[in-house]
Amino acid sequence: MQTVVQTAVPMPAATAPMDEQEYHELHELRRQYYNYLGAADAEVREAREARQYYHGSQWTAAEVATLKKRKQPVVTSNRIVRKIDVIVGLVEKLRQDPKAYPRTPQQDQGAELSTAVLRYVLDSSDWKSKSTRVARFGAIDGLCGVEFDLEKGDHDDPELGIHIVRQEDFFYDKRSYDEGFSDCRYMGIAKWVDVEFAAELVPSKAEEIRNLTGAGSDLTTAADADRAKHWIDVDKKKLRLVDHWYIKGGKWKWCLYIGNTKLMEGVSPFIDNKGKTFPRFRMFYASVDHEGDR
Repeated sequence: MQTVVQTAVPMPAATAPMDEQEYHELHELRRQYYNYLGAADAEVREAREARQYYHGSQWTAAEVATLKKRKQPVVTSNRIVRKIDVIVGLVEKLRQDPKAYPRTPQQDQGAELSTAVLRYVLDSSDWKSKSTRVARFGAIDGLCGVEFDLEKGDHDDPELGIHIVRQEDFFYDKRSYDEGFSDCRYMGIAKWVDVEFAAELVPSKAEEIRNLTGAGSDLTTAADADRAKHWIDVDKKKLRLVDHWYIKGGKWKWCLYIGNTKLMEGVSPFIDNKGKTFPRFRMFYASVDHEGDR
């Protein structure tokens, strides 16, 4: 496990000093995101079908109509859900509490402290219940993992939080072959959020965010006009918020944006024991074939 150094919480782009050349332009980030959307269509549909099979929704509309015409009940003997639940239960049964071991006798005290820190982080994040759901996502969707977050502690110091990442929200570099995404150049999540939630998240951009739904800003180009709904739902006052992490200059960096509007950006605050940055996402795919198909 990588050692997480809890540094300062990332500052909003409006107040953080930065060199624009150190970060990708927004059009480059959007290009990466759209590359994933174009290349992952079959993968996303396969995952959606797997979820339907798990929940017993295995009949097409035509098949249901045929059965009703014959006056036959729609009966499903769902052996998939039984098999997956057994696998998840086995994973939970074999789970053990984390423990750090010293490399030398002089490191006994440090190992005990590391063990206490690991267990505190997992307990405070309710990892016991979350690990079950992560295992189930891995068995159904093939993709599972968590995202780290720096949260305000009881002494106003940053503490590490762990949250589940859903497959339908996650995107990544499709050139990646590694099951653990160690060779990814970018990754992130994109999800619908309420306008007011986005405004509260970045108060310095609140007015600009609220104007996105009213003014209908240029959020798409002719090439991606058919994906306009990916950014704005005017009727429900929702926006597609993208948390985009990428490598540039040998460091992991992040950008929070909606359409053509950058909200925040910065360098990853997560650092391993070798002093290298890493993204907030720790994801895993169950299987990758020789062509990189997950």
